[in-house]
Amino acid sequence: MIRQLLARVHDETAMTVMRRRFIRILDGAGLLVLLLVLLLDLLQGGVAEAAGLLLAMVGIGIVIQVLIWMGYIELPALVLIATLTFAALTFGQSLLLPGLLAVISAGILTGFGPYLLVSALVIGKQALNVVQMVNETGAESLLNFGGQFGILISLIIVSITTRYFLNMMVRAVNQARRNTQLMEATNEIGQFTATTLNLDKLFNQTVELVKDRFGFYHVQIFMVNGDQAELVASTGEVGQRLLANKHRLTVGSNSVIGQVTRVGRPVIASSTDAGHHHNPLLPETRTEMAVPILDGDKTIGAIDLQSTQEDAFQTEDVQALRSMADLIGAAIRNARLFESQQHSLAEQERLYRESEVNLKEIQRLNRELTRTGWSDFVRQSRRLSGITLENEQIIPDNQWTDSLLRAAQQREVVVQQANGRAGVVAVPVMLRGEVIGAIEVEPGHNAVSQDTVEMVQAVAQRLASTLDNARLYEEAQEATVQEQRVNQIVSRYQTATTVDDLLQITLTELSEALGAQRGAIRLGVLQEDDQPNGGEAQ
Repeated sequence: MIRQLLARVHDETAMTVMRRRFIRILDGAGLLVLLLVLLLDLLQGGVAEAAGLLLAMVGIGIVIQVLIWMGYIELPALVLIATLTFAALTFGQSLLLPGLLAVISAGILTGFGPYLLVSALVIGKQALNVVQMVNETGAESLLNFGGQFGILISLIIVSITTRYFLNMMVRAVNQARRNTQLMEATNEIGQFTATTLNLDKLFNQTVELVKDRFGFYHVQIFMVNGDQAELVASTGEVGQRLLANKHRLTVGSNSVIGQVTRVGRPVIASSTDAGHHHNPLLPETRTEMAVPILDGDKTIGAIDLQSTQEDAFQTEDVQALRSMADLIGAAIRNARLFESQQHSLAEQERLYRESEVNLKEIQRLNRELTRTGWSDFVRQSRRLSGITLENEQIIPDNQWTDSLLRAAQQREVVVQQANGRAGVVAVPVMLRGEVIGAIEVEPGHNAVSQDTVEMVQAVAQRLASTLDNARLYEEAQEATVQEQRVNQIVSRYQTATTVDDLLQITLTELSEALGAQRGAIRLGVLQEDDQPNGGEAQ
């Protein structure tokens, strides 16, 4: 109590400023009233006593102002109330103004106990004055003392009215302060949830923020998974133990979480209600409230809030917490959407990498098939595989010049100097990324220009696809001729009547088709121990 009286106030809240101003006003008004009372006593002849009291009151007023200037609130308030109460009890006939100021000051600046004491003293003093007058003058003269009764009634009315309006004002101020705190806390949580896309971080930091900003005993979040509400975040060491035990509650069970996940509306229960699930790890819980976390009309979870106070959740708290739960629901939806997009992006990236690998493999196979096909075609073809235009004559030529070799090996355009100028251009002939030849052109007296190079490149590209089509056509023709020859041989089988006839037809036709000088056919089933030149087959 003494420490509270001697404590200095450093935070300039609205209530502190109002109390400081009120003390100064009452101090000034009290000095003025006491001055008037002392002047009345002075006129009645109490000069020495009045002068001494006047000086004392002025000194006390100065002390009160100095204490306020030094930052004290409770101490000057107590001095002011004590001074006004003393004045009200001292000046009997002039009790009204000092008494009113004493009762008003006690009602506004002190708690209920000091207020009740001051009111009892002041009103009791006036009641004693009335009783004393009745005893001195008799009950029949009571109407002559209407002024004293008026003072008594005025003090009672002022006392009750002052305390009533003070309680209303304090309640309104506290409610406004609570609403401001709730709004600030909700905004802070909303800003955090709007910028957090990681669900684990969102859950863990949200419960800590709610506990700190709202001042709850314990906060936790449950998420619905099938018919179970699973704990995903919880505060304190107890929360860590619950998470380690994979705490869960059944949706629709006789618990706060079970009910709120079933009905989708806030549920409040006290420690004595049947709906309150007593947790031995949280023995100080007196009130519990669960608010649903919604995604549209679907309940996807709940935030559980526990307090050590009875009736801790008022209407304003419920509204603020519902708004906060809506923000959490929106943040969860955004985080899940972000995770889904990240998963889709990762899957697309994986498919893209796979397609790149497959494309490279296809390109490699195309190059290999192209290289093998053209190598076999050039090797098996008995026609020329190169020509040269010289002196306006085309002659067969299989020799590769330096520029042709460089263009084919380096897979790029080669321009060589001739007579001090760019006179020869060589361009590779490429098909599906594989070089199948090269073109070399010497424009003559004109130097090689960029247009010339681009023209030769365009011709080389078209030549490559056309050559491949021609090769494929020739190979198809050869395959057709071969198939026809095979069909002819098989058709002659229809004229054979014996195995020997079939063997003779086969060997004769193959020799004619292939130009073979020798051929042989053997029939039989070889044994594992038969030698190439040994015995007859069984």
